[in-house]
Amino acid sequence: MYTIGIDSDTADGMFKNIIIEESDAFIVLPGGHGTLDEFFEIVTLKVIKQLDKPIAVVNLKGFYDMLIYHIRTYMEGDEFTHAPMHKLFTITETVPETLAAVL
Repeated sequence: MYTIGIDSDTADGMFKNIIIEESDAFIVLPGGHGTLDEFFEIVTLKVIKQLDKPIAVVNLKGFYDMLIYHIRTYMEGDEFTHAPMHKLFTITETVPETLAAVL
């Protein structure tokens, strides 16, 4: 088993598709726009049942607190969201928690 992260600086559409297909799991580290793009892409694939791989969001020092708040407050239970978003990924803060979430 191996897991590959996506380097948003070099990722194009074909490269992303290969990474998504070949990865066993996804670990979302603190990052910028590219990281959020890739996170929502894999979550969307999970929502539409084209992906069934674990996703861990590493909320290091509260980096993703506002995103998590937004998802729980505005994206859950509305008429546009088909699945409870927070059940599609695991929020972690430590290496052991992250490994447990994806292995």
